[in-house]
Amino acid sequence: ANLTARERQRIILGLLSDDLAVDTLIIDTAPGISDNVIDFLRVADEVFVVTTPEPTAVMDSYALIKTMSTARLESRVELLVNACPDRDAAEKTATAIDVICTRFLESSIDAWDWIPYDDNLRYSVAQQRPIVELYPASEMSKRLRIKSVDIRSRLAWPRMVASR
Repeated sequence: ANLTARERQRIILGLLSDDLAVDTLIIDTAPGISDNVIDFLRVADEVFVVTTPEPTAVMDSYALIKTMSTARLESRVELLVNACPDRDAAEKTATAIDVICTRFLESSIDAWDWIPYDDNLRYSVAQQRPIVELYPASEMSKRLRIKSVDIRSRLAWPRMVASR
C-alpha cells in the first residue's frame, strides 16, 4: 500500500522485463490517487476506470482522469460503470463524466460499458466464490462474461492494462 519510489520502480521494471514472458498484464490498483496508482497507470497502455453511479464515486473517477491528464498519461481510458440498476443509469453516469472531462480537460473517455447491480453479489462475497460461479444465469454474471470476452478480444498485442 505504501511502496517507496524505489520499490515501485523495481516492481515496474520487473513487470516490464522480457524475463516475465507474458503478453498481457492486468493490474488492479487501489482506489484513490496515490503515487503507487499513478506510477502503475503511467506504464499502462489501457486504463479501466471503474466507478458506480454514486456522486462521490463519479467525482473520484473524474479526479483520477484529471490526474492522468495533468500527468500527460497517454493511456486509452475506458470507463466501467459498476452496480447500476439499468443501462440508462449507467449511460447517465458515463455521459456526466465524459461531459466534465470534455469541458475541463479538453479530452474525453475513449469508451464505456456497464455492469448491473445484483443482490446475489453479497452472498457470493460472503461465500468467497465468484458470482459467475454461484449465479451463472444472473444479469451481472452475463455482463461480466461479455466484458471479459470484449477485453480479451482487444488484447491482440503485448501491453499492460491497469484498473482502478
